[in-house]
Amino acid sequence: GTYTEALDIDGKLVHLWGKCPSEVTIAGGDSEALRVIGVDGMEIRRIGFTSDGTRTVRLLATSALLEQVWIHDSGGSGIDAVGSIDPLRTITLRDSLIEKSGGYGSNLGVVNLIAERSVLRELGLSSAARGYAILNFALINSPGTSVSLDRVLIEDVVNAGVDAGGVSVVARDSVIRRVDRVGSADVSGGIHVSNIMGARGRPSVDLQRVVIEDCVPQGIKIVEADLTAEALAIRDVGVFSPGYGDGIAVEDCGSDDIGPMQVELTAVTVDRVRDGGLFSYGAHVTARGLRIREVAEGISGAGIGVLISDEDLVSPPLSGAAELEGVVVTDVAGAGIALRGSDAVLSSVSVDGVSAGAFGGRCINMERQQGIGTLTLSGSALQNCVTAGRVTFGGTSTLRDVLIEAVAPDGADHGACVQLQPDEGVASTLTTQRVELAGCAGFGLVQLGGEAVVTKSTIRDVLAHPTQGWGDGLAAIQQGDTSLTIDEVVITNVARAGIASFGAPVTVTATYSWCNGFHLNGEPFAGRDATFDDLGGNHCGCGDSEEPCKVVSEDLSPPSL
Repeated sequence: GTYTEALDIDGKLVHLWGKCPSEVTIAGGDSEALRVIGVDGMEIRRIGFTSDGTRTVRLLATSALLEQVWIHDSGGSGIDAVGSIDPLRTITLRDSLIEKSGGYGSNLGVVNLIAERSVLRELGLSSAARGYAILNFALINSPGTSVSLDRVLIEDVVNAGVDAGGVSVVARDSVIRRVDRVGSADVSGGIHVSNIMGARGRPSVDLQRVVIEDCVPQGIKIVEADLTAEALAIRDVGVFSPGYGDGIAVEDCGSDDIGPMQVELTAVTVDRVRDGGLFSYGAHVTARGLRIREVAEGISGAGIGVLISDEDLVSPPLSGAAELEGVVVTDVAGAGIALRGSDAVLSSVSVDGVSAGAFGGRCINMERQQGIGTLTLSGSALQNCVTAGRVTFGGTSTLRDVLIEAVAPDGADHGACVQLQPDEGVASTLTTQRVELAGCAGFGLVQLGGEAVVTKSTIRDVLAHPTQGWGDGLAAIQQGDTSLTIDEVVITNVARAGIASFGAPVTVTATYSWCNGFHLNGEPFAGRDATFDDLGGNHCGCGDSEEPCKVVSEDLSPPSL
């Protein structure tokens, strides 16, 4: 039956067992249906609870097991629990259903939550800011608590599936879906964990076989906490609402003095998001088998598959770092991978299909900040981008065993397979070995400053730029101390010059320029003459006909700096 009363238990261990939660209901009216204070080891089984008040089940300084309970049609929170620092309390929710709440599914403070084989759904029906399925927070300088989810379904909630402040989260075989952003809530999405509450130690997030979908504005946001994820799928984030829409966003603010945040991703898939598939600020990221597909522009104008950035909102800025292996990025609107003030090692990476967007359509974009910025790229393929297969605005880059092809420029963009363009006063070096640059419309490699060394590589089938007329295999433009060294390179079927210098020194050794518009072209630029240093073993010609490798001046125009 239904018992219309508020059940109040204070300091006495009592177990509540019913026959079936649909047949035994405690209805609290305007008050809590159940309030328990200062009890450990309590068991509540097979009972339904409902209330029109702000809380339906309230547990204060209490450890309890809730098994096969049904908490429904609540005016406010389904479960409201506040623990204590010593001892820490634990609430276990097993084989239970919390649904149709006007506020939180569970509102927890300084208490551990274990949820197993349970469902939380249709939450936040009457409150724009309080529809979190699970909200758990620690106190300042208190030991961190935890949320553990095992085979849990969270769906149709407002603002967040799980929001944890100073609290660690572990999730296994669980689903979070249909989380909408309502009202002015800044923090929302599938899972949000931060340490802004200042709990002792650093929280951690450990996700295995978790699906997060149809969330606004982020799938996962982590601030000042370590993240480990395996077999994680995030999809359809921010797609049905304008604004942010990051799949995974992590940020290290440097406030805990523990060292850089650690992010480890294995076999993670991010599909159909806005702004970014993975955004990292100041964290150290290791990713293997990461797949990011269909990233559209969001409110910030970005459309980036992976962003590894420093955190420049703190002083001194925190540098980022990344080790990415077997990462695939496809169909993004801006940049496939963007590096800013970070050191990165990328291997077996594939970027395919980058449209212009705010970042210009670059497969990989690199910017040096605070003297930090190195990239090692090996065994990788970059294809079908707009501005350039790879752009650097400063830093040190090494490319080995890399294919870059089919860069089709948009408007006056350079259309380079590789573009080296350091910011003013920023040192930049580029070394390539066993690299193939093919089918780009503008340049194989264009260098607007810095030092470039190209060895044992092939540059072929470079097309004329559709609006600017460029079409050079290798082009060096004097800016600062530009220098280009070419050794054992094959340059063939290039629309304009195999090698072009605009006021820059070029050194060439054991290189073939074959079937190009012309082989070597030099033009004065920025008050300097072009120079070519022939160290021998060079060959020029086409078909069966070889000719001397002569420098000509065809009055070519360089791209703008």
